Amino acid sequence: YTGNSERGTGNWCFKDGVITFDDIFGLYMDHFRGKRLSIISDCSYSGTWIRDCAKKLDEMGIPSCGHHMREQKILLNIYTACEENQEATISVLATAIKVKDGSMHFPGY
Repeated sequence: YTGNSERGTGNWCFKDGVITFDDIFGLYMDHFRGKRLSIISDCSYSGTWIRDCAKKLDEMGIPSCGHHMREQKILLNIYTACEENQEATISVLATAIKVKDGSMHFPGY
């Protein structure tokens, strides 16, 4: 996603409402758990979603490190344009470089 977001939440803004991290996480857990999901959030305050994910996993008793998540079939990656209290100033998608294995490399990160 690239676009406007809410201050303090990083929620994606549309003219008819917002999409929250809880919306996406809930859909993933209910319908796609065990499948890979990468979220690229190229908007202001997007780092909030990383905090929200860690809180969600903590509530579930799952440490937010790779092997614990994989054991629970949570194959979720979140890439953000900035930290939770920052405004995005440069498009992450414009600076990302796709590499051979299909992952993305972000210069300077």
